[in-house]
Amino acid sequence: METSVKGDGPLESAEECLEELSLQLHTDEGVWMRQVGHLKDWCQGTQAVKLGVPARVTTALAADSIRLLFLFRNLQRLDLTLNSPRTRIEQPILVACAELLGLTSLSISGGHLSHKGLDLAVLTSLRKLNTLAVRPHSDEGLDGLEDEHLATAARLTGLKSLSLRASENVTDEGVSALTALTGLTQLTLVPLGLEVSRDSLMAVAAAMPGLQALSVGLHESRQVAALKGLPERDTVPCISVVLNAPETSASSFFSTLTLVLRPSLVSLRMGTLEATDNAFLLALGTLNQLKELKMGVSLAEGGRPFTCNLAALSGLGQLRTLEFAVTKDLGLPLSVKQVSMLALAWPTLTSLSISVMGKPEVAPEALGLLDNFSRLSSLSLFAPLDYSVEDEMEAIMLPVHPHYLPRGLKSLVLECAQVRCPAASASSDGHGSTGGGANGSAPAADAGDGEPGSIAARASRELLRQGASGTGRVLPNLEHMELNSCSASDEALAAILGSATGLCHLELTDVSSISDTGLVALRSLTRLEHLVVRMSRPPQPPPPASSRGWASTSAAAMPPKAPVSTVTHASLGTLRTASTLRHLEWSLGEPLTDAELAPALSIISSLGNLQHVALDVDPELRIARNATGGSGASASGREGAGSAAVGSSAKALPEARQATGKEVDSDSEEDEEDEDAEPVPWHEQLEAACPLVQATDRPGVVMYSLWADCTLNLTSR
Repeated sequence: METSVKGDGPLESAEECLEELSLQLHTDEGVWMRQVGHLKDWCQGTQAVKLGVPARVTTALAADSIRLLFLFRNLQRLDLTLNSPRTRIEQPILVACAELLGLTSLSISGGHLSHKGLDLAVLTSLRKLNTLAVRPHSDEGLDGLEDEHLATAARLTGLKSLSLRASENVTDEGVSALTALTGLTQLTLVPLGLEVSRDSLMAVAAAMPGLQALSVGLHESRQVAALKGLPERDTVPCISVVLNAPETSASSFFSTLTLVLRPSLVSLRMGTLEATDNAFLLALGTLNQLKELKMGVSLAEGGRPFTCNLAALSGLGQLRTLEFAVTKDLGLPLSVKQVSMLALAWPTLTSLSISVMGKPEVAPEALGLLDNFSRLSSLSLFAPLDYSVEDEMEAIMLPVHPHYLPRGLKSLVLECAQVRCPAASASSDGHGSTGGGANGSAPAADAGDGEPGSIAARASRELLRQGASGTGRVLPNLEHMELNSCSASDEALAAILGSATGLCHLELTDVSSISDTGLVALRSLTRLEHLVVRMSRPPQPPPPASSRGWASTSAAAMPPKAPVSTVTHASLGTLRTASTLRHLEWSLGEPLTDAELAPALSIISSLGNLQHVALDVDPELRIARNATGGSGASASGREGAGSAAVGSSAKALPEARQATGKEVDSDSEEDEEDEDAEPVPWHEQLEAACPLVQATDRPGVVMYSLWADCTLNLTSR
């Protein structure tokens, strides 16, 4: 069972003899000590801890905090995650982990390596350690562990499972050092050095007679030659391959996969392949042991467009994860017959991600049969790889009915989709209207405040009732949802959010037709940790066709205009009870004004678990001490948080200074300082009030890491 303790907030659940805890470090060591002191009494049976390190926690503080985990006497597994890619993994953190003598499993992920690397030999004090994973993200200075670092890992002779991110500079010397780990059953080197040869990999495999699984990352297709000797072993391990940059002429790579590695290849992840025809699909279709396939395809320069038919992969009967993306000039058909056939061909499929949205060759009816994949828990339907904002006005919006998706879905990502719900259609006829204005949206003030008698409050209660009712429940197990460039009514959004009460991750980007009324449903999400709301400015109507030299077109032939979102900054008021929220991005096209920023900061400063906040604020906007207006709301009362009231422009800076230990002797001295004081940026005031928060006025840049197989959110101020 898992218990979550984030920041200085309350426990989500607490029972005796818990096996696993999920914790977040605090910038105040006193708060952390009290939390651990209570938990070691309440959760005496804890055997595993998942520990997150916020960006504002220093290396020294993180190391001291990790040492306190020795109070959990039964602790055996520690999963340490550095929440920000910009945080460095330094030796003191490793030394602190080495003092938890009962550990049998240690995983360190996220962040990036310091220029000195890591001496893994310090972990020899952990006599029971059998599983080790060190997987930082890339960095310009050091992209992974070097030869000397692999040599220190070779001293941990009791290991059975080892997963390392190696630098591209790793050579045979570093890999050969791992032959000392004769008891390994699982080895992951993703990526592998560019110059690692077949001989060194053969030596490693020969030294590990019990090796059952081998995962390697290749920078170039030619490196696959180093794997050719593995099938010569008496017992061939299951092989997983990650290829970063497949060349256009990758025929030799696919030949090696099909002719040499086919009996043992269970996973293949590739970057975007530039192809001239679909011959590669026929080769992939012969890899009948594959359980995971992730790749993208684009048209090689000078090539002629062709079609990628997923029916070529129907022979992959053990497939569990499929991610297949193409560009706009390649065909990716999906028909009713094809969906029915593939559902039978892939009976164990649990994750499906395909770029079929916006494709004219996709039959809308086919999307209504996706519930045939009965074991599906993750579904992503997105636009082509080269889709851009300029394509949005001409994109084909395919309808997606959540009621016809697999009910066991835990993750749903949609792009360029019309999200429809039967409840939404019914409520839009007659007395189901939720509008408070001419366009059917509630007034901004009502939507934000949600007073009991307001139009928005009455409408939201009805929408939530539809989502929570037995007949209206859709996707009740949903934990992760992203809607990008989609169209969804308030009723459809509320029907989903009202039933997916366990939702932890929600992103709404350029979702048209929703308003403040639909976002009131956020109040029912008591476990929400990650929220992104990004809405662009309403697009300007195009000039008349004749002014651009177009031929005259009848009004009936013109495509209908997409409804414009009417979400306002007042909807931030729905987050007052979002006590579990850790990541917030809020951008509605129009920056927050001075009058809107004060109440927004009042709400945000009361969320004690927040670690990252991105608000669309004019860079020149500052909240100075001598500003006037706004009503403050104190964020005090959070144990040891050093909080200050940020909700009032007039009070924000003085209270923030008190939080940092600077005292004001008298009113006269304060007034005298006010005259000479420089305006303080809003993000500095917020960070002074909330010790875990990193604030910025720029949205995060999301990048996919092929080596880590995850998305990274890179933020800057």
